[in-house]
Amino acid sequence: MMRAAARLVRRAGLPVRYSQGFNPHPILSLPCPRPVGVASRDEMLVVALAPPPPPAQAATWTARLGRTAPHEMDVVAAAPLPHGRTPHPLSATYEMPLAASERPGVRRRVERLDGRRHWPAERAVRRGTKRLDLRRLVNILHADGGMLRWRLIPDNDIWARPAEVLRLVGLDENTELGRVVRTEVDYGLQDTGAAGWRANGN
Repeated sequence: MMRAAARLVRRAGLPVRYSQGFNPHPILSLPCPRPVGVASRDEMLVVALAPPPPPAQAATWTARLGRTAPHEMDVVAAAPLPHGRTPHPLSATYEMPLAASERPGVRRRVERLDGRRHWPAERAVRRGTKRLDLRRLVNILHADGGMLRWRLIPDNDIWARPAEVLRLVGLDENTELGRVVRTEVDYGLQDTGAAGWRANGN
């Protein structure tokens, strides 16, 4: 995604600010990178421009980015960020279509989870495993209409992973993760002392 973003802004002719040193690179960031193997319909790219253009140029940059975006990447909007503020993800929403054979079992599992105070899980880390309570990290979990949907919220910057949610409802993340789509990310703004522009793209 970062390589695609760097090529995109160069082709669009944005006056991107570059880092200093022997190997300068464009100053870009993805405030909420999508998990590996998961598709997304809501990505945000923050681009540092020099000099910062006037807000009235936002529509021009949106059109330029859209014309140069690769196939199946749609640029939805571009807008200036307030000086010294940067987006910080507050929640992320996902969905996955369920096969007819999966629906009864997943629904029963979700119903049982609704009655539990804790959803224990283990995560492999560098020095073994880490215990998590997904109940604190999964804000919404529904299985209806042939679709599994959930919303994740962080706990001190710790997020549940889509693969952990699939395991929670009895699905195999090794074979099913490719069906997961991130549909929405909600952001707040943090003070960082840096200025930039943001572009929303799918």
